[in-house]
Amino acid sequence: MSNKYLEDEHLLKQIKSGDRTLLNALYQKYKSFFCAYFYKHHALPEEEVLDIYTKAFTSFYFNIKDGKLVPPLQSSLQSYLFGIGKNYFLKYWTKLARKKEYSVGEWDEEFEPDFQQPGIYDYYEKHSSKVLVQNLLAQLDAPCRELLQLSFIEENADDAIAVKMKVSSTVAVRQRRFKCLEKLRKLMHLK
Repeated sequence: MSNKYLEDEHLLKQIKSGDRTLLNALYQKYKSFFCAYFYKHHALPEEEVLDIYTKAFTSFYFNIKDGKLVPPLQSSLQSYLFGIGKNYFLKYWTKLARKKEYSVGEWDEEFEPDFQQPGIYDYYEKHSSKVLVQNLLAQLDAPCRELLQLSFIEENADDAIAVKMKVSSTVAVRQRRFKCLEKLRKLMHLK
């Protein structure tokens, strides 16, 4: 056993043996540190932090029971649990970001940096570009408009687009997107 994490390696053996009392005590002990960290650094709602903690602790326990975490330890058990929690946080954040849907009108507000104050020329250029895109999209048929919105505004992956639009494969999605972009290019040259 390494000297640095001797106490944690002893706890590891007890957890693996199925000591429920110890497991409940560790759950409560690590919970306050975990929640305080995620409240402070990630500003998540309390119920989300508790959900992430429960998932992380469950994974932590099963990783120990399944022999995925064995001595000699390279970090403390608490650090290992926090690492699992950070992975769950990243999954939560990614899922949340993918749920957000943007309409063409929200592009300016959402993606305009707060620190930058654009000049009047930039404002009118952006506004005219937005109006142009809206007009061009309105001239496309509904399937093309939906495909381009899913691809470029909502930034869905091709497999997700295939499911949402009931298309047979990601190759078919790419082919349709290419054709839709060609239609869009032709409309732009007519303007």
